[in-house]
Amino acid sequence: YTSIMLDSSSEPIIQRLQKIDDAINSIGVSSTETSNAHRFLAKDGLLDALLVLYDECNNETLKRNVNVAKFVEKYRPIIHELRLLRVNVNDFEQKKIIGKGHFGVVQVVREKQTGNVYALKILQKSETLAQQHVTFYEEERDIMAKATSPWITHLQYAFQIIYKKKRNNSFRERTDAYVTESVCTST
Repeated sequence: YTSIMLDSSSEPIIQRLQKIDDAINSIGVSSTETSNAHRFLAKDGLLDALLVLYDECNNETLKRNVNVAKFVEKYRPIIHELRLLRVNVNDFEQKKIIGKGHFGVVQVVREKQTGNVYALKILQKSETLAQQHVTFYEEERDIMAKATSPWITHLQYAFQIIYKKKRNNSFRERTDAYVTESVCTST
C-alpha cells in the first residue's frame, strides 16, 4: 500500500478549505457569473455525479467488493435524504401539454406546495445523446440558467427523472427535465 504525499501548501488550512468551497460554488461559471442560480446548478451537478456514482456502485456484482459494499451502506441514508430533498417531477402537477417534439415534451405544471405555475420541458436523454451532433439541450439549459434578459425564459430548476425498465433487472434510463418560469400572464 502506498500513499500519495502532496506538498504541504504555504496557505493555512482554513484558506484552502475556503478555496475548495469557492471552487464548488463556481464550477462551470465564469468569474463574472456568480449568481445564486449558477452556484445552485454547480452544486446540483456535483449531487448528480454523487447519485450516479452511488447508483452504479449499488449493484450486486460491484457490491461483492467489500469497499464498494461499505460505501453503499455508509451513504445509503444520505443518498435517500438527498433524493427526498431534491427537486423532482413529483413536486409538480401536470396541467396541460403545450408542445411535443422529436426529443421530448413541454407541459404547463403547477408546483404542488406553492401553486406557482411553470413550463416543464422533459427531454429523453437517450434520444438526444443518440444524435451525436445535437448538443442543443445542454446549450439551451445553460442559456436559460445564465439569462438576464426579460425576453429569455429563466431556468428555475433542472433535474433528472430516472425510469426503471425491466431488462436484465438493471436498466435505468435517465431523462433530463427543465423547469422554467412561467411566461403566462393574466389580465
